[in-house]
Amino acid sequence: MKHMSETTKKSHTCPLCGSDTTIMIQNTGKQIYYSCTTCELTSLSREQLLEPVDEQFRYEQHNNDPHDPHYREFLGKLFYPLQLLLNKGAFGLDFGCGPGPALALMFKESGYRMNSYDPYFANNPSALYEEYDFITSTEVFEHLYNPFKEIDLLFSLLKPQGILGIMTKLLKEGIHFPTWYYRNDNTHVSFYTKKTWEWISIRWNADILALDDNIVVFQRVNL
Repeated sequence: MKHMSETTKKSHTCPLCGSDTTIMIQNTGKQIYYSCTTCELTSLSREQLLEPVDEQFRYEQHNNDPHDPHYREFLGKLFYPLQLLLNKGAFGLDFGCGPGPALALMFKESGYRMNSYDPYFANNPSALYEEYDFITSTEVFEHLYNPFKEIDLLFSLLKPQGILGIMTKLLKEGIHFPTWYYRNDNTHVSFYTKKTWEWISIRWNADILALDDNIVVFQRVNL
């Protein structure tokens, strides 16, 4: 991409694919980001990640009312496409549900069985020992400090042919990353391109069923 430096940096290991061949992005002010030349994940310097107490404080400022029709409309970008892929009564997990688990409520209202998990607001470890027909994760992946670890966990919780639906903004060609609004939140630390999602699909043996500027839907392939 044109906004990246020509010098390859060895000081930052990609938290998704583990490559140490990363390129520092220029003109991002005090924040330092690197783009991986293998999987194209863009990630914040490890030294600049927030401490858990500061991260939680920022999340507590979010006002995500499960009954807010505008918030429900926003979540509909993932909710409605997933409904077309799921059997009624399917068992799902809302991973990273936040203080207001609106998406889980929407699925419950539509006849699905749901668990919720969030390390700060729904710290229910038993939910991570179940097997699921589908998993949702809305506006979570941009917050992941260790995306490989979290993605590996999520795929391990899916039944064969299970669905993983993710909502996060796509870092697509033509976006000028230094001025991109989506990086302005200091808890947004990981950003994904189309190539990143393709790398994930190969690494975890999953098909991409849907991909646009806001969502990606994977289906786990039978081994």
